[in-house]
Amino acid sequence: MKKYTYLTLMGCLAVLIGLFSFTTPTSAAAAVSYTLYIDGKVSSAKTPVVVEKNVTLIPMKAVLTDLKYVTSVDKKTKAITAKNSAGSFITVNLGSKNAKINGANANLAAPAKTLNGTTYIPLSAVKQLTGKAIGLDASKGIAWIGEKPTENGIIPIWGGSPAQIKKELSDKVLIDEGGRVIFICCCTKIPPKTLKSYTCSIRIN
Repeated sequence: MKKYTYLTLMGCLAVLIGLFSFTTPTSAAAAVSYTLYIDGKVSSAKTPVVVEKNVTLIPMKAVLTDLKYVTSVDKKTKAITAKNSAGSFITVNLGSKNAKINGANANLAAPAKTLNGTTYIPLSAVKQLTGKAIGLDASKGIAWIGEKPTENGIIPIWGGSPAQIKKELSDKVLIDEGGRVIFICCCTKIPPKTLKSYTCSIRIN
């Protein structure tokens, strides 16, 4: 009986110690993600723009592809280069702030890095590379390269007029069913803070 009582008490004590000593593992603050616009249109990048330690990072290959650059990796050095038909280029190495932009040495705002299998570089590097303006609006959850998106360009599509919707989704799939147009789209224009992904169909008479 004493042995049974002793074991029971020890078991309860172990549980109590476990409950009170449990702490959530510390980790770096989660990166905040944003929708990226390039010259007023949503980037085709499948991965979001993120902000880490006050530095805006973009998925290198996808974004530079939108800007007409072709990305390649040197098999020996592992250096990543994106170059366009005019000869403009950027070369980066993972884990390093050192870069080569249009033939000149450059110091990136943050090292090139890999997030979930995707290479990211600072947004500011695109400004150095292309000369285009860049920006970020935390209140709207958007970032941009070149032309800043207009208010009409970032409204949720279900909140717009038929004319606005047709304008915003002009590059999406259109299906005509008995005189009624259906827009099939992925609403990537909704800032990630509001909704990361939403598939929808909209009927406009």
